Amino acid sequence: LLTKSKLMLYILDNTGEAVFDKIFIDEIKDRYNLKIKVAVRSAPIINDMTKKEAIEIGFSEKDIIDSGSTMAGMTLKVANEMFMNLWKEADIIISKGQGNFEGLDEIKDDRLFFLLESKCPVISKILGVNLGDIVMKRNILNSL
Repeated sequence: LLTKSKLMLYILDNTGEAVFDKIFIDEIKDRYNLKIKVAVRSAPIINDMTKKEAIEIGFSEKDIIDSGSTMAGMTLKVANEMFMNLWKEADIIISKGQGNFEGLDEIKDDRLFFLLESKCPVISKILGVNLGDIVMKRNILNSL
């Protein structure tokens, strides 16, 4: 999938984890001819990424987009026009974190992947994993 893709939308989550996301994204960029845009929260909420923190850890300002979300997690209901345009255009969408999973899980889309740690029993049950497991889930029907 990565070899055929031109654009990835990567929805960031927590500021602490984003340092590792940056390394992961840089590795993908080094291996594939892929443009990657990172989406951040529109305003500070809990410990989620905003544009300010994304720049501080080394993301290029031109690669950062404001998602429109001012809450923990992301839903398309609150997404701004720029985010929605990238959502429609992206060949791959990676959504980081449990909050983003909770907001986007109902969207069944072959392009959508979730990376998260299952932090509560309800999400563990939904995903069919143990509490604390690290999960990568492609969001198509009956897929884990």
